[in-house]
Amino acid sequence: MSLALEMQHITKIYGEVRANDDVSIQAAAGEVLCIIGENGAGKSTLMNVLYGMTRPDGGTIRIGGKEVSFRSSRDAMRHRIGMVFQHFMLVKELSCQENIIIGMEPAKHFVIDRKAAKTKIEALMDQYGMRVALEKPAGELSVGEQQKLEIIKVLYRGADIIILDEPTAVLTPQETAELFVNIRQLAAAGKTVIMITHKLDEVMQVADRIVVMRMGKVVGETKPADTDVHGLSVAMVGAEIPPMRERKETRKEKALEVCGVTCRNEDGIAVLDCLSMVVNKGEILGIAGISGNGQPELARVVTGLLKPQEGKVLLMGEDITAHDRKKRIQDGISFIPEDRNSTGACLDWSIEDNCIAGYQDRFTGRLDVIDREKARTFTESMIQAFRIKTPDGRLPISSLSGGNCQKVIVARETAFQPELVVAAEPTRGVDIGAISAIHNHMIELRNEGTAVLLISSSLDEIFELSDRIAVMFEGKLTALLDPKQVTREEIGLYMSGAKREEELQWEKS
Repeated sequence: MSLALEMQHITKIYGEVRANDDVSIQAAAGEVLCIIGENGAGKSTLMNVLYGMTRPDGGTIRIGGKEVSFRSSRDAMRHRIGMVFQHFMLVKELSCQENIIIGMEPAKHFVIDRKAAKTKIEALMDQYGMRVALEKPAGELSVGEQQKLEIIKVLYRGADIIILDEPTAVLTPQETAELFVNIRQLAAAGKTVIMITHKLDEVMQVADRIVVMRMGKVVGETKPADTDVHGLSVAMVGAEIPPMRERKETRKEKALEVCGVTCRNEDGIAVLDCLSMVVNKGEILGIAGISGNGQPELARVVTGLLKPQEGKVLLMGEDITAHDRKKRIQDGISFIPEDRNSTGACLDWSIEDNCIAGYQDRFTGRLDVIDREKARTFTESMIQAFRIKTPDGRLPISSLSGGNCQKVIVARETAFQPELVVAAEPTRGVDIGAISAIHNHMIELRNEGTAVLLISSSLDEIFELSDRIAVMFEGKLTALLDPKQVTREEIGLYMSGAKREEELQWEKS
């Protein structure tokens, strides 16, 4: 296979940080290249350089053997490079066809030639086995269909090199399997596919070759036949990952009960539809589902940030429906929110202030003034216990990596023996080392009798941690499953609404 792409000695420096440090990679036509690495390893920076979104401080790029230089993503597109971002760049009100041709509309007598556009798009969909309903608004597509639409869009623009950024992050197992078929079809047609991902089992399925990055450098290159998931994880982190803690037998006693809760949005649509559930002490209940099916609203109802129009919430048998967030913290309900930057931490505050945020009443002395010595001692204990990498707890939390910032939030929300922890996407955007530490901490909490409501878009995380799995679809829980007796494919059917249980048996342990 001929080389489609060469990136040689790419260097990108931000202040004192070498995001890319003399990085060289190459990719052939018809090849699927997976680039893996922890957060901050330099993967995204390298792809931003390739797509013209970032100009390198050093190094060269060759496309088809010819040296090129990009001032913008438009330059990259002119050289037949396309990128599908993790967060789709679609105008949901426009039709699929309009989304595909926007910015490249074929014209006939100064009028958009929709017929010519449709003919070209239909030919592309037939060639690569990817179909979407062209007249349908993009916002009405499933997540998997929206991703196909994004890929068709870059193909319409003539891309021969296609960059996929975390392409399976929000897909069901069935949609993931279908995507991998599409990726292989693209490669078979001579396209070069570069995939950034942290899901190592998927890398083993779809990659022809794997590049491992760590701390801005390429530290390894291999093929699936020459390695395994464990070998890849060690290469990414540079050390062995601690094993998962063993689960202990726990006494089943109701901690949280959600009884017939309904919440409607501004349009009167029920985002939670007469939802009922039980989480026991010493249990991790995992909520699986495609994003947008009511998961954030469920977390907010349980934690006191959203009041339901109907139904009630009980903790240890007490009706707490009327309790606000402050009172629910006092009740023993802690919350690890899905967006650490906007709701989990205050980036302008110090690590110390973030460590006590929401729990500052525990650190006040005379005249309700925070006892700084007590707060500092607590913060230092959290830094040591969670191995948070910082020289000083008085530094702003924005100085921490994403994984270390998340550790601060987890430390704070689990420090005071809560009755219930609501963990929404607790490891989103976190590197593999921090994921291991957080997962082990969740198991430790569970073993000590804490109830954990885990809401995650990662099925790997759901299977790894859950004692029981409930599937959420259109504001309802449609299945209650034993992770030891169900497959990812079956859960995918429940997640897509193709299958549901008539009655969920919450009393079963």
